[in-house]
Amino acid sequence: MVLVYPVAGTNTDTQSYRDNATTAPLGKADMEWFFDKVLASEDDREDARLDLVGKADLSRLPSATIITAEIDPLRSEGQTLSDKLRAAGSTVRYRYYEGVTHEFFGMAMVVPDAAAAQTFAAHELKRAFGTAILPI
Repeated sequence: MVLVYPVAGTNTDTQSYRDNATTAPLGKADMEWFFDKVLASEDDREDARLDLVGKADLSRLPSATIITAEIDPLRSEGQTLSDKLRAAGSTVRYRYYEGVTHEFFGMAMVVPDAAAAQTFAAHELKRAFGTAILPI
């Protein structure tokens, strides 16, 4: 699995949600809007299929590469997912990119860390599928 700033929980009161409550391009209000559109009721926040870091059984999952951004309300849950997958027995490679926002991954033409993150993700996919590994 390659997970780039994953939505892995339903708690919008984590440290990164507090740190990035009003940031662009994604802030707490934006994520609350998405949850409002996706959840049939507030009870759905307890569903393990949505709250991976809080409720899900993460055992028997494949290796994972997780990429997070500093200026992103999803940063905390990406880190927590990394920790919980590792604790459940998965091999996890985690990279945190300072000074970049949510959506940086697709901006390699203008954000140097995006190119580095894309190379890292490609390298890890090649590793996972047993193909030749490029130097990083």
